[in-house]
Amino acid sequence: MAFATAFIGILLVVSVLGLISTVLSVIGTWKILEKAGEDGWKSLIPFYSGYMLYKISWDVRPYWIMLGCTIINFVLTRINDLFLFLNPLFSLVITGIFVIQLYKLSKAFGHGIGFTIGLFLLNPLFVFILGLDSSTYQGPQ
Repeated sequence: MAFATAFIGILLVVSVLGLISTVLSVIGTWKILEKAGEDGWKSLIPFYSGYMLYKISWDVRPYWIMLGCTIINFVLTRINDLFLFLNPLFSLVITGIFVIQLYKLSKAFGHGIGFTIGLFLLNPLFVFILGLDSSTYQGPQ
């Protein structure tokens, strides 16, 4: 009984933290898009929100490459275990593109590498900060 209670408690805490994280991300992305001259409601649509962040900070082609790598990786690793060796390669490409995009997003609002590290490690919090701070959109750098 104690195990079940502890499990439910942990599940509840994780769920609340996930909800807070999602709310911070949506609010921050809404404000980021508005700073960049786009409609904030676009942050409510998951794939479109990511697309818009790439559009305002870099280019949309890397977004499609990252999305394609994610889909191909998912499909290949489900087809056969022989393709599992490709998983680290796809993961490296996806992570590399994501980190570059975070750096470009940081630069588009006048921040540097420190803010990029924050965006990578504590993404929802730093997206929220970026959306609500006094920085102005400078365009893709």
